[in-house]
This record gives sequence, C-alpha cells and structure tokens, in this order.
Amino acid sequence: MERYEMESAVQDLVVSMTAEDLAVFVSKAQGVSDSAVAERLGRSRRWVAERKQAVLERTDEMFRDRVPAGAQDLAATRLLELASDALGET
Repeated sequence: MERYEMESAVQDLVVSMTAEDLAVFVSKAQGVSDSAVAERLGRSRRWVAERKQAVLERTDEMFRDRVPAGAQDLAATRLLELASDALGET
C-alpha cells in the first residue's frame, strides 16, 4: 500500500505542474543555476527563483501530507523520473 500511495502522490504532483514548473524543477535538481534556467525559458532570474520556491513548497507539502516516511527517498527519485519524462528529457 505504501508504494501505491507514493506513486499516486508523485503522479498527481507531476500532472499538476506546468511545463515551466517541470523545467524549473528538473533543472534545479540537476544543479542548473537560476540564471541559466531563466535564459533557457526566456524568463527573468527572479521569475525562476519565485517558481522554484512555489514548486518546492508544493513538493514539500505533497511529501509531508501524502508520502509515508519510509517511501520518501523513493518518491524523490520517482518524482525526478516522471518530471523528466514529462519534459521528454529521458
């Protein structure tokens, strides 16, 4: 049941993200600077920093509310996989 709950939560989060949210999330997980993400998206660095904060808050909320403690590492890995897939970066 724990694995199902985790997978469902991760999928729901990815589906709720815009393409730009996904791009910010994946780029930051890969260590890309806010400035580089901004350039790639044609946005300001400030916009990227604000989106990053919003995405991280939503991610934290999902982990806290819907992912059992024992499944959080796996959920983080799965979230990055699904977000990358959604962007076509696999």
